[in-house]
Amino acid sequence: MEEIQRLLGTRSGFLKAFWEESKRRLREDGITIQEDVYDYLEDICRETFGESRFPSYDAFRKYRDRQVNK
Repeated sequence: MEEIQRLLGTRSGFLKAFWEESKRRLREDGITIQEDVYDYLEDICRETFGESRFPSYDAFRKYRDRQVNK
């Protein structure tokens, strides 16, 4: 859990944690719902830092898509 909390300290780390958690869920459950992964990570951010990393899933999605296209 410490590793994921460390990653969530930055937007780029959040994105890395997002892809890692998505892959883990796909491997274990055979399905990944990206918004559920986002909500899970934001919950950890709020517990750890007292605030969300992104204002909404849509804002995160736009950030994620810009990073993928770089």
